[in-house]
Formats: sequence, C-alpha cells, structure tokens
Amino acid sequence: MKYFLSLISNLINIIYSMVNFIKKFSFNIFLILLFLLISIIFIEKNFNINYFSYKKVPLLININGLITEKKKINQKTIYFISKFINLNFQKNKENSIFEIVDKIRQAKNDNKINGIILDLQNFSGSSQNLLEYIGKSLKEFSFSKKPIYSIANNYSQSQYYISSFSDKIFLCSQGKINIDKYKINQFYYKNFLKYLKVQFNIVKIKKNKSIIRFYPKKRVTTQSTILQKKWINFLWKRFIKKIKKNRNIRYKKISYSKKKLIKGFKKNSEKFSEYERNKKLVDFIYPYPKIRKILIKKFGFNKKKNNFNYININDYHIKNKKSLNKIAVIILDGFISENKNYIINKIKIAKKRKDIKALIFRINTPGGNIIFSERIREELINFKDSKKPVIISMGQIVASEGYRIASVGDYIFAHPTTLISPIKIFNVKNTFNKLIYKLKIDRNKFYSSFFIKNNLFKKFKKNKKKIIQLKIKYDYLNNLKKIAKSRKLSLKKIKKLEKKEIYIGIEGKNNKLVDFIGDFDDALKKTIFLSNISNYQIIWMKKNNYFLN
Repeated sequence: MKYFLSLISNLINIIYSMVNFIKKFSFNIFLILLFLLISIIFIEKNFNINYFSYKKVPLLININGLITEKKKINQKTIYFISKFINLNFQKNKENSIFEIVDKIRQAKNDNKINGIILDLQNFSGSSQNLLEYIGKSLKEFSFSKKPIYSIANNYSQSQYYISSFSDKIFLCSQGKINIDKYKINQFYYKNFLKYLKVQFNIVKIKKNKSIIRFYPKKRVTTQSTILQKKWINFLWKRFIKKIKKNRNIRYKKISYSKKKLIKGFKKNSEKFSEYERNKKLVDFIYPYPKIRKILIKKFGFNKKKNNFNYININDYHIKNKKSLNKIAVIILDGFISENKNYIINKIKIAKKRKDIKALIFRINTPGGNIIFSERIREELINFKDSKKPVIISMGQIVASEGYRIASVGDYIFAHPTTLISPIKIFNVKNTFNKLIYKLKIDRNKFYSSFFIKNNLFKKFKKNKKKIIQLKIKYDYLNNLKKIAKSRKLSLKKIKKLEKKEIYIGIEGKNNKLVDFIGDFDDALKKTIFLSNISNYQIIWMKKNNYFLN
C-alpha cells in the first residue's frame, strides 16, 4: 500500500514539474516574441525605413479589395511583419484613400520612381467621390511626364474609371470592359414581415422618411424615385464626362446598346477585346506574356521576381514630414453608435495639444444614435473654445445626425456628388406577439412599471407610442434649432429645407447647408489659411483598437 501511495505521489510530482516547466517555457517564449514585435513596430513606425531597396522602378498599384475613407482594421504592421519573415500575406481588403493618394503624390517627385503600373484586377470598387480623388492624383502624376500603364484581364466600371487616366491601357486577349450605368437595387419587406407575422411599428414626425420606407412600403414613393434617379443620373454624367475627356472619345463610343453590342461582337470575330479596341476604350490587346515583355523592355527585368521591375505600393513608404505646426484629421465613417466613442477622446487630445493648430473633421455617415452624435457635436464645440478652427469635409453621404455634427464647423466643404440630408428622426419597434400566438407559445411576464422597456412579445401599445412620439418631436425640434443656430439661419428656413429628403452637392451650397464645393484638398487649403501657417504636418488621429497598433 505504501509503495502504491509513493508511486502516485511521485507521479503527481512529475506531472506538476512538467506543467510548471511548460508554463515557464511558454511565458518566456511569449516575452521574447513580444519584445521582437515591439522592436519591429518601433523601428517601422519611428524610423520609417524602406527595407526594400530599389533603383529606378515603377510604382505598382495593385489594390486588393475596397477603397474607403479609412481602413476598418489597420494591418500595416501585420503586412510589414509578414514581409520581414517572408510570408505570403494578402493586404487587407479595405484600403485608405488618403494613404494611396499620398503615395501617388510622393511618387510624382520621387526620382527613384519612373512610372506607375495600374493592376486593378482585385480592386472591388469605391464611391464616386473617392474614385475622382484618385483620378485627380493620377492626373497630377502625369504632369511629371512619367508614364502610367494599366493592365488587366477584364475591367469593371470602377477599375476602368481609374485606368482611363493612364497613358496606355492594355487588355488581355478574350478580355472585356464592363461599363454599366449606375443603378440602385432596393428591397421592400412589407409582405415578408406580414408573412412572418411580425408587426413593424414606426414612430415618426413626417410622412416621407426615405430611410424607413423600404420596410412598411411595398414599393418606393414617387418623390423618392425622382430624387434617386436624379442622383444616379448625375453620377453617371460625371463618370462619362471624365472618361470622354481622358480617352478623347464620344459618348456613343462608351455607351452600349444590345443591338450594337451583338453587331460589334459578331463583326470582331467573337472577341469582346477587339470590340473594345475599335471603340478606342483600350490601346493594346495582347496575351499577358506579351504585355509582360513590353513592360520588361520599358522598366527592366528583375531576376528575383522573375518579372518586370517594380515596387509594390504596400512596400512604398510615405516620408514623414515633420513640423511644429500640426493639423489634426479625424474621420467619422459609417453608422454613429457607441463604437465611435474613440472620436470623442481624439477631439479632446487634439484640443489639449498645443502643437495642433486646427482640425479637419471628415464625415461620411448616414446618421445614427442621437446620444452619441450629440456627444461628438458637444466635443467639437468645446474644441472651438480653444480658438482653433474646425473645418468639415464631407464624403459620399452626410445625413441626419451626421449633418447635425457637421453644422458645428466653421466652414463646411461638400463634394459635388455628396448626398446631404437634414435631420430625420424616427424609432422602430418590432413586435412578435402574432408570431408566438401562431406558434401556440404561451408566455407570462410581469412588470413593476409601465415605463419598462417595450416587450417584443406583446402588442405595441398606443400610450407607449405617444410617449416615444413626444420624445422624438422634442429631439426633432431641438435639433433643428441647433442646426439653425450653427448655420446662422432662421428656424423657418431650416424647417423648409428639411421637407426635401436629399440635396446633392451644389444644391446644398445654394441652400446654405454647406459653404463650399470641394474635396479634402480644398478643405486643407482653407484650414491652412485660417490657421495662418505655412509649414505644417498632418496628424491622422486613428482608432487604437488593434493589438499590433
């Protein structure tokens, strides 16, 4: 018996020692990896060394995924580490418009960059205002007399728009260009919700609310149809006008009709690519090996890559411009909710920092939570108390609570394609009482107060609806008063403007909802003028929610 107990005791000691060893070993490995990681991040961020030395080469712009106002998850450091340890890593699928444009502009004056190659095969698309901003930077690059080449198997509408700024467009054999007019696909859920026995209770002020019409309606209202058609036709005209100018062709060459497409397709030996060349949409149609040979002849051969010389845009670093005078840029992108709390903290930091002389607040949002938007708005007002200018730069859409925040700015810049919509406040309550009755589910629940949060499984009572409606009415009038005060307009004028669902760019300016029509560069120029500074450094105040940041 003693021998057996001694054996068990020894076995437990051995297991304990092994567990203790593994724990210490794992902890030490973790500390070593953490030290290496911090060292790499410190070197990469502070010294901004380009580890990929190069001679005169073209800048290869091969965007993977979408181009957005900002990257939702910043994977710059991950990409750097993957290159450092020689791993095959794909760049994140959301790319910052401002990072891309800054690199193109730097490449213009970089003696080591002798051209640009656009390989947009994996580019998913972007909003019209961001496409135009990239096009503007490529046009600026062309003034350096460095060539811009574009290569692809096929071109989507967004890919071709950017490629139209190229000196030469290459299309692979059997390839085609997909240019289709802008369109809006909408779904209406009234019958679907009715089928599921879901009651859709809407509490609102006005009858026409574009944001919520898809749920209660079977189809779109006449007013909404007119406004949407007006907007997409406006976008299409701008799109076509720029391609016509870049390619020096007529509209008929770009637009497709079914009859002409079939006729042209048959005429050109059943090759879409030949049809595109005859329409002067592309310059050369070759198989990829031949395109590769042309680029090798132009830019030289790289033995390591077994391809033409180039530096990938992800490997091309922006040289940090140092200055005592700094301009902060904060981007509000997407739906306003609790996860936008970091913006409030960034505004507070920008106010406290003496080296920050002004703030550009970039807004691209359809609206959101009234509480968090009010907190952002109040923080911007506090920032203005420091006598630093606040300039608002609008993206593709600024609606409802987004516009209320924008109204605080000293000056507001809207892009010609920006959709501007004044305050729209509503509340939606879904109830499933009919559904559980149909499923023969019984349920009892007792409340100590009438004001307890609405029960999803009971009928939405009229008294509760009245209470919510009174709250919405108060918020609605209060917000209109705040906008009127910020924009120095009468309440009557704001109420009149609010009746129309949306305004497009210049309409917003004509109705004094914005001050100027322009892009981010125009907002920056105004900020520099108001700050009375010559040398400056832009500080991008991003969300620090990612471990490797």
